[in-house]
Amino acid sequence: VISNGDKLLYAEAGVTKRDLAEYYAAVGDWIVPQLAGRPLTLVRCPNGWDKPCFFQKHANQSISEFIDTIDIREGGGEQPYMIANSVSAVVALLQMGVLELHPWGSTADRLGAPDRLTFDLDPDDKVSWDDLRKAALLVKTLLESVGVEPFLKTTGGKGLHVVVAIEPSIDWEDAKGFTKAAAELLERTFPDRFTSKLLKISRGGKIFIDYLRN
Repeated sequence: VISNGDKLLYAEAGVTKRDLAEYYAAVGDWIVPQLAGRPLTLVRCPNGWDKPCFFQKHANQSISEFIDTIDIREGGGEQPYMIANSVSAVVALLQMGVLELHPWGSTADRLGAPDRLTFDLDPDDKVSWDDLRKAALLVKTLLESVGVEPFLKTTGGKGLHVVVAIEPSIDWEDAKGFTKAAAELLERTFPDRFTSKLLKISRGGKIFIDYLRN
């Protein structure tokens, strides 16, 4: 059930909550396999993307019956994370004001063994879309040269994600080691285009390769 279906979530495009719910229903066969079985980190924007938004990781008592949960050990205890295993769950998250769904790179049955590695290309404001596109192709070429097949995802912001599917046979530390090495190689090879430094002051006119989500 959707309440306030006429609420504008993307005002400049005239997209309402009902529009987005109908879109999720239409693309359910594509979106659910990308989310199913994966804990989610969410960005909630109850009044639209251009109004105050906030992150949410943990489920509370008021979540919909359509949204599944998994308890994950964190900070000395266990916390419930949400999982969307159906279109109904995705729409239920939308009803909560969720506009960004960030799935883990591992699945609930093997949390410690990633099956996706992500290179998040986060451009400085001075970087053009064409330069970002070319950067994504450079990352693609590097990854293909070591024998993996990347694919592209858009993000909730202005960047791009270059993602690699792998067998869940290594742990997160090894995964992060590989993505860190790849990011630093790109930085050394194209120092005018890439930076692997987290501080925004180091990004002037460059693209930050965020491997830390791994």
